[in-house]
Amino acid sequence: MESPTHKIQIVAHRGNNIIAPENTMVAFRQALDLGATAIETDVRVAADGVAFLFHDHDLDRTTDRTGDASALTIHELRAIDAGSRTGSEYRGEPIPSLAELAALCRGQARLILDLKVNGAAEAISNALLDADFPHDHVSVCSWNDVQAHETHTILPDARMVYIDEDPHYHDDENIADDWYEQLVAEGYRGLSLEWSQLSDAAIRGAHRHDLSIVTWTVNTPDAMRAAVESQRAVSEHNSGVPDDRRIEFRVGVNLGDVVIDGDGIQGEGVNLAARLEGLAPPGGICISSSVHEQVRDRLDGLFEELGGQ
Repeated sequence: MESPTHKIQIVAHRGNNIIAPENTMVAFRQALDLGATAIETDVRVAADGVAFLFHDHDLDRTTDRTGDASALTIHELRAIDAGSRTGSEYRGEPIPSLAELAALCRGQARLILDLKVNGAAEAISNALLDADFPHDHVSVCSWNDVQAHETHTILPDARMVYIDEDPHYHDDENIADDWYEQLVAEGYRGLSLEWSQLSDAAIRGAHRHDLSIVTWTVNTPDAMRAAVESQRAVSEHNSGVPDDRRIEFRVGVNLGDVVIDGDGIQGEGVNLAARLEGLAPPGGICISSSVHEQVRDRLDGLFEELGGQ
């Protein structure tokens, strides 16, 4: 019996940010050239109401300027050097607008938009209109009810995904089912969880209500067991799901030094984990040698040596 063929979505987080400066047009172009089928990016609104792409509230970490990014107009933002911090070859790379990215991705890739501020839905709608980008090829990830209401009202055809930071109720099916039903009623079609929040109950609960589920940032050895269990749970769920509704993850796990930067982490440890993710097969896990040394005698399962990469 032949294995079914699945369409794997390759999502570029802030573009090809391991090589190029994050959330810039050069990073997005590189990601598409490498085969990305979806671009994930962060959306803020400039002082003149234009949607632009930038993760942090302040300009300090990734540009040659300081201060509140949203206090500037799109013209002022585009004059900022957002590339030199990554390398001299990217000097002068500007902060882009959402309309620029939408025009680049039209007909090539989906957009996954992480809302960093309330009140962005109208600016997003205008950008998509300017680029003639279809709303049903957009996923909007919201953090609160205000963002959800705005998105559902202004962008009803976009796929809404809820980023859940407090899933303490997932293991109580009675409480969880009420919450999942509320999400569906509010227009959500997906749920995004940080890796440590994953459990069989969370995955099965979301799927009972026809909600897709995605996870992010698996970087430490204590994440290994959660990664294995989540992959097994997804595999079991997929056994009864039509091919075009299946979800499969690639997971990379590394043990290494990181730099805490506000709410995020940076460093070679993170970069290597991202590279390992790319080596993992769909539904599989790729780990570094440092992680293997920590878990080889603690987890049931077979490890396949890939050699130097």
